[in-house]
Amino acid sequence: MSSALDRLILLLRHVFIDAGSTFSLISLASALIISATWLTLRRRRRKPLRVKALARALFPSRIWKHASTRADIGLFVLSITGMSLLIGWGLVSARGVGRTVESGLNAALGPSAIHAPSWLACVVLTVTGFLAYDFSYWFDHYLKHRISWLWPFHRVHHTAEVLTPLTSYRTHPVDNLIFANISAVIIGVAEGIVHYGLGAHVPELAIAGTNIVLVAFLYTTIHLQHSHIRIAFTGWLGRVLFSPAHHHIHHSADPKHYDCNLGSCLAVWDWMFGTLQMPDPKARLVFGTVAEEDPHSATGTLLYPFVLAVRAVWPSLHLPVFEENGEGDRTSEGLRSTPE
Repeated sequence: MSSALDRLILLLRHVFIDAGSTFSLISLASALIISATWLTLRRRRRKPLRVKALARALFPSRIWKHASTRADIGLFVLSITGMSLLIGWGLVSARGVGRTVESGLNAALGPSAIHAPSWLACVVLTVTGFLAYDFSYWFDHYLKHRISWLWPFHRVHHTAEVLTPLTSYRTHPVDNLIFANISAVIIGVAEGIVHYGLGAHVPELAIAGTNIVLVAFLYTTIHLQHSHIRIAFTGWLGRVLFSPAHHHIHHSADPKHYDCNLGSCLAVWDWMFGTLQMPDPKARLVFGTVAEEDPHSATGTLLYPFVLAVRAVWPSLHLPVFEENGEGDRTSEGLRSTPE
Protein backbone atom coordinates (compact mmCIF):
# COMPACT_ATOMS: atom_id res chain seq x y z
CA MET A 1 0.00 0.00 0.00
CA SER A 2 2.80 2.37 0.95
CA SER A 3 4.70 1.50 -2.24
CA ALA A 4 1.65 2.25 -4.41
CA LEU A 5 1.13 5.54 -2.61
CA ASP A 6 4.78 6.47 -3.11
CA ARG A 7 4.49 5.75 -6.84
CA LEU A 8 1.35 7.87 -7.05
CA ILE A 9 3.09 10.77 -5.28
CA LEU A 10 6.07 10.50 -7.63
CA LEU A 11 3.75 10.45 -10.64
CA LEU A 12 1.82 13.51 -9.49
CA ARG A 13 5.03 15.33 -8.70
CA HIS A 14 6.40 14.55 -12.17
CA VAL A 15 3.23 15.70 -13.92
CA PHE A 16 2.41 18.81 -11.92
CA ILE A 17 5.61 19.91 -10.17
CA ASP A 18 8.59 19.15 -12.44
CA ALA A 19 9.40 22.36 -14.30
CA GLY A 20 9.97 20.43 -17.54
CA SER A 21 6.66 18.58 -17.44
CA THR A 22 4.26 19.27 -20.30
CA PHE A 23 1.53 19.94 -17.73
CA SER A 24 3.42 21.52 -14.87
CA LEU A 25 1.59 23.98 -12.65
CA ILE A 26 4.29 26.55 -13.41
CA SER A 27 3.74 26.32 -17.17
CA LEU A 28 -0.03 26.47 -16.66
CA ALA A 29 0.38 29.54 -14.45
CA SER A 30 2.51 31.13 -17.16
CA ALA A 31 -0.22 30.47 -19.73
CA LEU A 32 -2.79 31.94 -17.36
CA ILE A 33 -0.75 35.11 -16.87
CA ILE A 34 -0.27 35.52 -20.62
CA SER A 35 -4.00 35.00 -21.19
CA ALA A 36 -5.01 37.50 -18.50
CA THR A 37 -2.56 40.07 -19.86
CA TRP A 38 -3.82 39.56 -23.40
CA LEU A 39 -7.47 39.91 -22.43
CA THR A 40 -6.72 43.00 -20.36
CA LEU A 41 -4.78 44.72 -23.13
CA ARG A 42 -7.44 43.85 -25.72
CA ARG A 43 -10.18 45.64 -23.79
CA ARG A 44 -11.59 48.66 -25.56
CA ARG A 45 -13.12 50.15 -22.45
CA ARG A 46 -11.01 52.36 -20.26
CA LYS A 47 -12.62 51.22 -17.03
CA PRO A 48 -10.50 48.81 -14.97
CA LEU A 49 -11.25 45.15 -15.54
CA ARG A 50 -12.88 43.56 -12.52
CA VAL A 51 -11.47 40.33 -11.18
CA LYS A 52 -14.78 38.48 -11.53
CA ALA A 53 -15.17 39.57 -15.14
CA LEU A 54 -11.61 38.47 -15.90
CA ALA A 55 -12.22 35.11 -14.23
CA ARG A 56 -15.35 34.56 -16.34
CA ALA A 57 -13.38 35.43 -19.47
CA LEU A 58 -10.56 33.06 -18.55
CA PHE A 59 -12.80 30.18 -17.42
CA PRO A 60 -16.09 30.39 -19.37
CA SER A 61 -18.63 27.93 -18.01
CA ARG A 62 -19.75 26.90 -21.50
CA ILE A 63 -16.31 25.35 -21.98
CA TRP A 64 -15.61 23.83 -18.58
CA LYS A 65 -19.09 22.29 -18.28
CA HIS A 66 -19.03 20.85 -21.80
CA ALA A 67 -19.08 17.09 -22.37
CA SER A 68 -15.97 17.50 -24.51
CA THR A 69 -14.04 18.82 -21.52
CA ARG A 70 -15.21 15.93 -19.34
CA ALA A 71 -13.85 13.53 -21.95
CA ASP A 72 -10.56 15.45 -21.96
CA ILE A 73 -10.29 14.98 -18.19
CA GLY A 74 -10.88 11.24 -18.49
CA LEU A 75 -8.25 10.83 -21.20
CA PHE A 76 -5.82 12.99 -19.21
CA VAL A 77 -6.13 10.66 -16.22
CA LEU A 78 -5.74 7.63 -18.50
CA SER A 79 -2.69 9.13 -20.17
CA ILE A 80 -0.74 9.86 -16.99
CA THR A 81 -1.52 6.57 -15.25
CA GLY A 82 -1.70 2.96 -16.37
CA MET A 83 -1.97 3.42 -20.12
CA SER A 84 1.34 5.27 -20.40
CA LEU A 85 3.02 2.38 -18.58
CA LEU A 86 1.43 -0.22 -20.84
CA ILE A 87 2.42 1.37 -24.14
CA GLY A 88 5.88 2.22 -22.85
CA TRP A 89 7.03 -1.33 -23.53
CA GLY A 90 6.66 -0.83 -27.27
CA LEU A 91 8.71 2.33 -27.69
CA VAL A 92 11.84 2.73 -29.77
CA SER A 93 14.60 4.42 -27.79
CA ALA A 94 15.99 7.67 -29.20
CA ARG A 95 19.23 7.01 -27.34
CA GLY A 96 19.46 3.51 -28.84
CA VAL A 97 18.81 4.84 -32.35
CA GLY A 98 21.45 7.53 -31.79
CA ARG A 99 24.07 5.00 -30.74
CA THR A 100 23.28 2.82 -33.77
CA VAL A 101 23.57 5.77 -36.16
CA GLU A 102 26.84 6.93 -34.60
CA SER A 103 28.29 3.41 -34.72
CA GLY A 104 27.24 3.07 -38.36
CA LEU A 105 28.89 6.37 -39.28
CA ASN A 106 32.07 5.35 -37.45
CA ALA A 107 32.14 2.03 -39.31
CA ALA A 108 31.44 3.62 -42.70
CA LEU A 109 33.52 6.82 -42.47
CA GLY A 110 35.96 6.21 -39.68
CA PRO A 111 36.32 8.29 -36.52
CA SER A 112 35.34 11.94 -36.78
CA ALA A 113 38.22 14.34 -37.34
CA ILE A 114 36.35 17.09 -35.48
CA HIS A 115 36.49 17.46 -31.71
CA ALA A 116 34.27 20.39 -30.85
CA PRO A 117 34.38 22.12 -27.46
CA SER A 118 31.86 20.72 -25.02
CA TRP A 119 29.92 23.99 -24.80
CA LEU A 120 29.53 24.17 -28.58
CA ALA A 121 28.48 20.54 -28.83
CA CYS A 122 25.93 21.11 -26.07
CA VAL A 123 24.40 24.13 -27.85
CA VAL A 124 24.30 22.37 -31.23
CA LEU A 125 22.79 19.22 -29.72
CA THR A 126 20.14 21.25 -27.86
CA VAL A 127 19.07 23.16 -30.97
CA THR A 128 19.22 20.06 -33.18
CA GLY A 129 17.23 18.02 -30.67
CA PHE A 130 14.50 20.65 -30.57
CA LEU A 131 14.35 20.92 -34.37
CA ALA A 132 14.24 17.13 -34.68
CA TYR A 133 11.38 16.94 -32.17
CA ASP A 134 9.42 19.69 -33.86
CA PHE A 135 9.87 18.16 -37.32
CA SER A 136 8.90 14.71 -36.01
CA TYR A 137 5.69 16.26 -34.65
CA TRP A 138 4.88 17.74 -38.06
CA PHE A 139 5.79 14.53 -39.94
CA ASP A 140 3.79 12.27 -37.62
CA HIS A 141 0.85 14.67 -37.85
CA TYR A 142 1.06 14.74 -41.66
CA LEU A 143 0.97 10.94 -41.89
CA LYS A 144 -2.08 10.72 -39.65
CA HIS A 145 -3.99 13.19 -41.78
CA ARG A 146 -3.02 11.40 -45.00
CA ILE A 147 -3.13 7.66 -44.22
CA SER A 148 -6.72 6.48 -43.96
CA TRP A 149 -6.25 3.80 -41.28
CA LEU A 150 -4.19 6.12 -39.05
CA TRP A 151 -6.74 8.93 -39.19
CA PRO A 152 -9.37 7.24 -36.94
CA PHE A 153 -6.93 7.13 -34.02
CA HIS A 154 -5.84 10.73 -34.49
CA ARG A 155 -9.47 11.74 -35.13
CA VAL A 156 -10.14 11.33 -31.40
CA HIS A 157 -8.21 14.56 -30.85
CA HIS A 158 -10.29 16.34 -33.48
CA THR A 159 -13.62 15.37 -31.94
CA ALA A 160 -13.01 18.00 -29.25
CA GLU A 161 -15.72 20.64 -29.58
CA VAL A 162 -14.14 23.05 -27.12
CA LEU A 163 -10.44 23.52 -26.44
CA THR A 164 -8.68 23.60 -23.07
CA PRO A 165 -5.08 22.74 -22.11
CA LEU A 166 -6.40 19.28 -21.21
CA THR A 167 -7.27 18.72 -24.88
CA SER A 168 -3.56 18.05 -25.47
CA TYR A 169 -4.21 14.74 -23.71
CA ARG A 170 -7.30 13.94 -25.76
CA THR A 171 -5.39 11.35 -27.74
CA HIS A 172 -5.83 7.65 -28.43
CA PRO A 173 -3.15 5.30 -27.02
CA VAL A 174 -2.39 4.05 -30.55
CA ASP A 175 -1.89 7.65 -31.66
CA ASN A 176 0.51 8.22 -28.76
CA LEU A 177 2.41 5.02 -29.47
CA ILE A 178 2.96 5.87 -33.14
CA PHE A 179 4.15 9.39 -32.33
CA ALA A 180 6.53 8.15 -29.64
CA ASN A 181 8.19 5.76 -32.10
CA ILE A 182 8.40 8.25 -34.96
CA SER A 183 9.84 10.99 -32.75
CA ALA A 184 12.33 8.58 -31.16
CA VAL A 185 13.66 7.55 -34.57
CA ILE A 186 13.97 11.11 -35.92
CA ILE A 187 15.48 12.54 -32.72
CA GLY A 188 17.82 9.56 -32.40
CA VAL A 189 19.09 9.92 -35.97
CA ALA A 190 19.70 13.63 -35.45
CA GLU A 191 21.54 13.09 -32.16
CA GLY A 192 23.66 10.29 -33.63
CA ILE A 193 24.76 12.54 -36.50
CA VAL A 194 25.61 15.41 -34.13
CA HIS A 195 27.57 13.17 -31.77
CA TYR A 196 29.57 11.76 -34.65
CA GLY A 197 30.02 15.03 -36.50
CA LEU A 198 31.22 17.01 -33.48
CA GLY A 199 33.15 14.18 -31.86
CA ALA A 200 31.72 14.96 -28.44
CA HIS A 201 29.28 13.26 -26.11
CA VAL A 202 27.47 15.84 -24.04
CA PRO A 203 23.85 16.05 -22.87
CA GLU A 204 21.49 18.63 -24.29
CA LEU A 205 20.40 21.56 -22.13
CA ALA A 206 17.25 20.37 -20.40
CA ILE A 207 14.93 21.12 -17.51
CA ALA A 208 13.72 17.99 -15.73
CA GLY A 209 14.57 15.96 -18.82
CA THR A 210 12.83 18.23 -21.33
CA ASN A 211 14.74 20.16 -23.99
CA ILE A 212 15.11 23.74 -22.75
CA VAL A 213 13.94 25.26 -26.05
CA LEU A 214 10.77 23.15 -25.92
CA VAL A 215 10.24 24.24 -22.31
CA ALA A 216 10.34 27.88 -23.46
CA PHE A 217 7.46 27.16 -25.86
CA LEU A 218 5.59 25.25 -23.14
CA TYR A 219 5.68 28.36 -20.99
CA THR A 220 4.53 30.71 -23.76
CA THR A 221 2.41 29.29 -26.59
CA ILE A 222 1.79 25.53 -26.40
CA HIS A 223 -0.88 25.49 -23.67
CA LEU A 224 -2.73 28.32 -25.38
CA GLN A 225 -3.00 26.32 -28.61
CA HIS A 226 -5.77 24.40 -26.87
CA SER A 227 -7.69 27.29 -25.39
CA HIS A 228 -10.18 29.98 -26.37
CA ILE A 229 -7.48 32.67 -26.27
CA ARG A 230 -6.95 33.68 -29.90
CA ILE A 231 -3.45 35.10 -30.01
CA ALA A 232 -2.41 35.21 -33.66
CA PHE A 233 1.04 35.63 -35.23
CA THR A 234 0.74 37.10 -38.70
CA GLY A 235 3.16 38.34 -41.36
CA TRP A 236 6.68 36.94 -41.36
CA LEU A 237 6.41 35.94 -37.68
CA GLY A 238 3.44 33.69 -38.50
CA ARG A 239 5.57 31.87 -41.08
CA VAL A 240 8.21 31.09 -38.49
CA LEU A 241 6.41 30.57 -35.17
CA PHE A 242 3.21 28.69 -34.43
CA SER A 243 0.70 30.85 -32.55
CA PRO A 244 -2.36 29.57 -30.66
CA ALA A 245 -4.57 30.80 -33.53
CA HIS A 246 -2.59 28.65 -35.99
CA HIS A 247 -3.64 25.53 -34.10
CA HIS A 248 -7.22 26.73 -33.71
CA ILE A 249 -7.47 26.68 -37.51
CA HIS A 250 -6.17 23.11 -37.45
CA HIS A 251 -9.13 22.14 -35.24
CA SER A 252 -11.66 23.98 -37.41
CA ALA A 253 -14.63 22.03 -38.77
CA ASP A 254 -14.58 24.13 -41.96
CA PRO A 255 -13.38 21.94 -44.90
CA LYS A 256 -11.15 24.74 -46.19
CA HIS A 257 -9.06 24.31 -43.02
CA TYR A 258 -8.62 20.54 -43.25
CA ASP A 259 -5.09 19.11 -43.07
CA CYS A 260 -3.33 22.41 -42.46
CA ASN A 261 -1.11 23.82 -39.70
CA LEU A 262 0.31 20.49 -38.60
CA GLY A 263 3.24 21.85 -36.60
CA SER A 264 3.80 22.31 -32.90
CA CYS A 265 6.18 25.17 -32.09
CA LEU A 266 7.47 26.27 -35.49
CA ALA A 267 5.44 27.18 -38.57
CA VAL A 268 8.41 26.70 -40.91
CA TRP A 269 7.61 23.04 -41.65
CA ASP A 270 4.07 23.91 -42.75
CA TRP A 271 5.45 26.84 -44.74
CA MET A 272 8.07 24.65 -46.45
CA PHE A 273 5.69 21.80 -47.31
CA GLY A 274 2.63 23.83 -48.27
CA THR A 275 0.34 23.07 -45.32
CA LEU A 276 0.40 26.51 -43.71
CA GLN A 277 -2.71 28.66 -43.37
CA MET A 278 -2.20 32.02 -41.75
CA PRO A 279 -4.69 32.83 -38.98
CA ASP A 280 -7.32 35.53 -39.12
CA PRO A 281 -7.71 36.90 -35.57
CA LYS A 282 -11.31 37.90 -36.29
CA ALA A 283 -12.47 34.59 -37.74
CA ARG A 284 -15.13 32.65 -35.84
CA LEU A 285 -14.37 28.95 -35.84
CA VAL A 286 -16.39 25.85 -34.98
CA PHE A 287 -14.50 22.83 -33.68
CA GLY A 288 -15.31 19.14 -34.01
CA THR A 289 -15.68 16.44 -36.62
CA VAL A 290 -18.32 14.09 -37.96
CA ALA A 291 -19.28 11.35 -35.49
CA GLU A 292 -21.85 8.58 -35.73
CA GLU A 293 -20.84 7.55 -32.21
CA ASP A 294 -20.76 9.64 -29.05
CA PRO A 295 -17.28 11.18 -29.42
CA HIS A 296 -17.07 12.00 -25.72
CA SER A 297 -17.75 8.52 -24.35
CA ALA A 298 -15.19 5.87 -23.40
CA THR A 299 -16.43 3.67 -26.23
CA GLY A 300 -16.28 6.49 -28.74
CA THR A 301 -12.79 7.62 -27.80
CA LEU A 302 -11.07 4.29 -27.14
CA LEU A 303 -12.87 1.47 -28.98
CA TYR A 304 -14.60 2.95 -31.99
CA PRO A 305 -11.36 4.14 -33.68
CA PHE A 306 -10.51 0.45 -34.22
CA VAL A 307 -13.81 -0.02 -36.06
CA LEU A 308 -13.08 2.96 -38.29
CA ALA A 309 -9.52 1.79 -38.93
CA VAL A 310 -10.74 -1.64 -40.03
CA ARG A 311 -13.33 0.02 -42.28
CA ALA A 312 -10.56 2.11 -43.85
CA VAL A 313 -8.52 -1.01 -44.65
CA TRP A 314 -11.49 -3.19 -45.67
CA PRO A 315 -14.29 -0.89 -46.88
CA SER A 316 -16.43 -3.86 -47.94
CA LEU A 317 -16.49 -5.29 -44.43
CA HIS A 318 -19.78 -4.48 -42.70
CA LEU A 319 -19.12 -3.55 -39.09
CA PRO A 320 -21.70 -2.36 -36.56
CA VAL A 321 -22.50 1.32 -36.23
CA PHE A 322 -22.42 2.64 -32.68
CA GLU A 323 -25.56 4.68 -32.02
CA GLU A 324 -24.62 6.32 -28.75
CA ASN A 325 -24.72 9.98 -29.55
CA GLY A 326 -27.22 11.60 -27.23
CA GLU A 327 -26.50 15.17 -28.27
CA GLY A 328 -28.02 15.17 -31.72
CA ASP A 329 -26.71 14.42 -35.18
CA ARG A 330 -23.13 15.48 -35.77
CA THR A 331 -23.02 14.28 -39.36
CA SER A 332 -24.02 17.62 -40.83
CA GLU A 333 -22.30 18.82 -43.94
CA GLY A 334 -18.99 20.55 -43.28
CA LEU A 335 -17.56 18.18 -40.68
CA ARG A 336 -14.83 15.81 -41.76
CA SER A 337 -15.13 12.05 -41.55
CA THR A 338 -12.00 10.84 -43.34
CA PRO A 339 -8.82 12.53 -44.55
CA GLU A 340 -8.99 13.91 -48.04
